[in-house]
Amino acid sequence: MATNAKNRVLARGAERKEIPNADELHRLLAYNPETGILNWRPRTVNEFASLRHFQAWKAATHNPEAGRPVFKKNGCRTYKQLCIAGTKYLLHRLIWTMFKGLIPDGSWVDHIDQDKWNNRIENLGLCDASQSCWNRGKQKSRKKGLPRGVGTIKDSGFTATISVRGKRIYLGFFQTPEEAGKAYEEAAAKYHQEFACLD
Repeated sequence: MATNAKNRVLARGAERKEIPNADELHRLLAYNPETGILNWRPRTVNEFASLRHFQAWKAATHNPEAGRPVFKKNGCRTYKQLCIAGTKYLLHRLIWTMFKGLIPDGSWVDHIDQDKWNNRIENLGLCDASQSCWNRGKQKSRKKGLPRGVGTIKDSGFTATISVRGKRIYLGFFQTPEEAGKAYEEAAAKYHQEFACLD
């Protein structure tokens, strides 16, 4: 049977393990649809290979909320992660699997409002890699004060460009950043559609 690559996550080293199926996730975890938070369900010692394994699980899950936030070195927050049987998974992928099933090949689970910690099921949607990039929030690499997609030509004016599936499209030369920004917004609505992000 073919392996669904998007239902795999990288464990330590090169080992990869599939996301547990929905039944197993529901057995281990309880989901609050109002908050998007997962909590560990109670378990008994009989579910573990030994008392030592059970005690280790109890110590690791003393906080009923399952998973933890992860931050980059620069302080920016990334997706929440959860460890099951020694393997780390991204919470939003687990939640999608619990309620929507397998993640189709070539698809990503996207946070619609761009908040990586908002794992309410209505805030999760499927997209491809390009659409996920389109829905990113403001990037630090952008020049301060300029709208998205707008660049400058020294002492001349402003340009607008948009990226569409790996191809950069030149939208024109403009006298003001507002004009260039408007051109980008119109192009984003055309090419990125519901994944357009303008902030």
